[in-house]
Amino acid sequence: MTVRYTRVERLAQIEYRLRMGWTHRQIAEDLGVSRSAVRAVLYDPDGSDLRKRHDRQRGVCKKCGAPTAWANATGVAPTQCADCFTQPKVWTADAVIDAIRRFAAEHGRPPTADEWINADGVRNFPARSSVYRSRANSSNPFASWADAIEAAGFPRPRVGRPRKQPERSAA
Repeated sequence: MTVRYTRVERLAQIEYRLRMGWTHRQIAEDLGVSRSAVRAVLYDPDGSDLRKRHDRQRGVCKKCGAPTAWANATGVAPTQCADCFTQPKVWTADAVIDAIRRFAAEHGRPPTADEWINADGVRNFPARSSVYRSRANSSNPFASWADAIEAAGFPRPRVGRPRKQPERSAA
């Protein structure tokens, strides 16, 4: 059974060993903690800095209003809770068509499949994998990317890369 010490008790143990001339490494090994834990207790004895940092890294989910957990390495609070983040958005045919038209209004042309490889949560564009059916996603609204573009009222995109025209020889 491991004994849990309060931060004040841990600080007293560390300071006692420091007065005896021990190094941080020796203290960490003796107490069974890391060297960074020893330094954290020494430089923030009451834990107030840690609490402030954690408070900065908490947020509110933009979808459901639930509190979000700590931030990752960026130090910025997440914008979605874990439940909303892992919930895949179901894109209906009408929602995909609307997103294609919004993209076209913004860029002057419909999107290419490569432009929608990943979803854009800021502008609410779906990922390419949410648009057309595949073995993995048989419930998606369109049979192909070209069908989605055509349903949005744009000319059907040609499949494949454009062919290079052969050069004509001057005769």
